[in-house]
Amino acid sequence: SVSISAQVLLELGVLRTKVGNALLATALVDDVVAILLVSLAIAITGPQESVAAGDLLLIVARMVLYIAAAFLAAWFVLPRLIAWIANHPVASQSYGVAAFALIMALLFGWSAQYFGGVATITGAFIAGVGLSRTREAIKRPIDTAVSNLSYAFLVPIFFVSVGLHVDLSQFPMSALLFAALLLVLSVATKVIGCGLGARWGGFSSQEALQLGISMISRGEVGLIIASLGVSSGVLSPRGAVFASLFLVILLTTVLTPPLVRRVFQGKRTQAAEGA
Repeated sequence: SVSISAQVLLELGVLRTKVGNALLATALVDDVVAILLVSLAIAITGPQESVAAGDLLLIVARMVLYIAAAFLAAWFVLPRLIAWIANHPVASQSYGVAAFALIMALLFGWSAQYFGGVATITGAFIAGVGLSRTREAIKRPIDTAVSNLSYAFLVPIFFVSVGLHVDLSQFPMSALLFAALLLVLSVATKVIGCGLGARWGGFSSQEALQLGISMISRGEVGLIIASLGVSSGVLSPRGAVFASLFLVILLTTVLTPPLVRRVFQGKRTQAAEGA
């Protein structure tokens, strides 16, 4: 998702600018809100056919209680636990720290669904927030191990599994207008929404446009949400809605890099002259 825009900004030498920093912060908020909303949607669209107002309040209360408890545990307990493990001589000479971090991510992910009734990605994200509070010397091996495991094993399997659910050759032509409208709305809401927010936050019109366009891409988080919709029975893997979502995610991911380069064209020239 936003890592695509961040990589382009890094290549242009403008990632550590006002717009680049705002992009990273906005993307974090965007992902958190999306995760919470999909958790609420999955909790509501459970086995029951309809949700009464009282049941909805109970669902929201359960989610809030879990997220608060998990966040407190991740914020205060996880850093101390992993620091204690890191000081153990055996763990310091092996992958003990990284293994413990992975176990905690899986444990928080399981507990999110079992106790909170929310998406597992929520618990894993909360665990990551807690682990981020550890010392740099501890975070580095965790980041290396998780990155290697993810990009060498888990991410390819995830993308293959999602792709197997989609057959664009059987894409219904009746849904083409819906997909086109969804694509236009996906681009417009990012550009206008993020752009207006940036303007109200003191950015210039050019900077607001740059931030809005940099936020267009919808990548792994969008795919995760779509696959959760399939696994929870909300979306049909062969239906027009899922195919349209997949197509929009693909197109926004492809369109974003050239658009980002276009709006940062002047910055690229300045960076080249500075170099």
